[in-house]
Parts: sequence; structure tokens; C-alpha cells
Amino acid sequence: MKKTIWGILGIVGGLASGVMMSNKFIVKPTINELKKARELASKHLDLYMLMNDWVYVKQHGRNLADFFERNSYKKIAIYGMNYVGKTLVQELEGTSIDVVAGIDKAASGTVGNVKVYTPDNFSAEVDAVVVTPITYFDDIADMMETKVTCPILSIEDIIFEMK
Repeated sequence: MKKTIWGILGIVGGLASGVMMSNKFIVKPTINELKKARELASKHLDLYMLMNDWVYVKQHGRNLADFFERNSYKKIAIYGMNYVGKTLVQELEGTSIDVVAGIDKAASGTVGNVKVYTPDNFSAEVDAVVVTPITYFDDIADMMETKVTCPILSIEDIIFEMK
């Protein structure tokens, strides 16, 4: 009888330990992974909506160069040279807007004819810096304010104004 009780207590104790250990090593990382996945999904939804609005602008015969011309931004730099930044470079090719530089923390080479610099190596004189990573605009704008004296614009605000 004592062996049976000790056996049952051992099983219950083992199960309890297993539950505590799984909570510590399995459930918590999963919660963190879910949080990161949720943040990434939100970021991608924001980018999808941005690009959807951009298509709307294009379908109505407008070009983002019109915004820059109207505001006398002739020479710009683009911060963030991933999908949105590359698309902006392509949109402005053949217009009166000169994309002087790309800025990206993971700078590498060129995008089209535009040389890409890290934020620390960027020093060009421009009329405006356009930030394409919309999720991180505030952080990027705060950092770039220490490096430039021109306006720092969000691509999201530009497209919204063009709608």
C-alpha cells in the first residue's frame, strides 16, 4: 500500500514538475513568439494599406513627384530602401525630382542609380528626407533630426495627402 501511495505521489509530482517546466520553457517563449508575430502582422498590414493607397493615387492619374514639386522639394533622400523605398525610387525616375541618396541601417550599394548610405555616413544636402518604414517613423525622425536640417516626411502622410 505504501509503495502504491508513493508511486501515485511520484506520478503526481512528476506531472506537476512537467507542467511547471513546460510553462517555463515552452509556453513563455510561445507567448513572446506570438507577440512578435502579431507585431510583424500589424506592420505588414500597415504596409499593405499604404501600397493599396498608393495604387489608388496612381489609378487616379497622380504621381508622387507632384507632391514634391508642389512643395519645392527638388532634391530628396529616401530613408528605408526595402520594397517601399525601391518603389519610390522607381516612381521618381524620369521626373524633375532628384533622389540624391538612399539611407538604410543595412546600407548596401545602390538601388537603381541611387547610392545607399547608413544613417551615420549620410551627409548630403537635401530638401527633404522621406521615411518609408512607416511603423518606425517617429524613432527614425528623432534620430534623423540630429543629422539633417530639412523636413523629415513620412511616405504615409505624402500618399494620404495625394488621395
